[in-house]
Amino acid sequence: MCNRKIVTIFVMIIFMFFLSAQGYAADIDKNALEITQDVNGTLFGYIQFLQWIITGVVLFIAVLGIFPELFTAGRPPDLAGMFMKFIQAAVIIGITWAVGDLIYWIFGANIDPEMMVRNLYLIV
Repeated sequence: MCNRKIVTIFVMIIFMFFLSAQGYAADIDKNALEITQDVNGTLFGYIQFLQWIITGVVLFIAVLGIFPELFTAGRPPDLAGMFMKFIQAAVIIGITWAVGDLIYWIFGANIDPEMMVRNLYLIV
């Protein structure tokens, strides 16, 4: 059914994989923890970056939304509409930061700030 050479090569690859995967459990656990900390640190930095970007964009849009209210000809500005724009911006910003902080508190236990600083010095 199968070619004997293919089966032999497949078995040899499996044996090589098992031989290369041997190691002490403590070393494997330590390496896995370091990788997890690196990944979580990178993801948290990206989440924080997105939080600040969303905050800036929402505030910029709220400020731009006020100008048509201020400069409409023939009627006084709608103060309730202007305040509503800022209330909506505050709600969106609050939800953004709440979700980011929730993600940090769920996954942030594995983040080691000292290791992140050490890696930053290695990059620079």
